[in-house]
Amino acid sequence: MTQCHLVMDNAISQWYDQAMEISIDKAGRLILPKPIRDRLGLREDSKLRVHSTAENIVLTPVEPPAGLIRDQDGWLVFSGGSAPEIDWDTLVESDREDRMRKMGGW
Repeated sequence: MTQCHLVMDNAISQWYDQAMEISIDKAGRLILPKPIRDRLGLREDSKLRVHSTAENIVLTPVEPPAGLIRDQDGWLVFSGGSAPEIDWDTLVESDREDRMRKMGGW
């Protein structure tokens, strides 16, 4: 039986350093683990390009993730091009308030 490796072509090793096994269901679908989707900014309806090599399946986001994503330490990080519709001050203040509530237990 030939081994097949799934490779996310977006420097995934910098975002997630633990190997994971995933399964393919009867319909041929696979589910990317949530930590990987979150770190790469993949959401419902994200488009991926797929191609195979002799031993790998390579998934590449069609568009680079843009917007805010959480890094491996939980920090909000802006990724991608400019997003003029985002009110950065409100967003940062909201995140700060959420963190304070969690730390204060309220």
